[in-house]
Amino acid sequence: MMTIEEYVKLHRGCRREVADVMLRRLPEAVALWRSEQVEPQGRLQSSVITIDEVSGFVSINSGDDKSVTDADDVKDYGALIAELSVLLPKPDRRISMFADACRRGDYSSIGDVMLAVERRKSGNIYWYLLGVIVLLLVLLVILNRYT
Repeated sequence: MMTIEEYVKLHRGCRREVADVMLRRLPEAVALWRSEQVEPQGRLQSSVITIDEVSGFVSINSGDDKSVTDADDVKDYGALIAELSVLLPKPDRRISMFADACRRGDYSSIGDVMLAVERRKSGNIYWYLLGVIVLLLVLLVILNRYT
């Protein structure tokens, strides 16, 4: 187990892997962490987040006993990924975009952040599917014309 900061430093050259941890696995871990607590407590900081390098499992250990809201979690998450993205050799625009949106308060919960990340990723496939459908229709018209 290592802290998230050590993980990012160690995997600096693997931008996709680091982006996956910051944009997918970390919000999932925050959601799980909060769902296990009766009263949400503890701020989200890089010192309380650990990751198992072999399995990639992200775990969070509560650091303090301050009560927090969902909005605090989102802002802390935005500040955290902004802090971690500075450690990358080349800035990742997507991570910066989500960090800024979280710090501005564009999302009301970690669940909203997770939905936004997935929409961004899965929305690209529709253009490819549309292209394949148009190509198949053109092929169908051409084949019907010559038969």
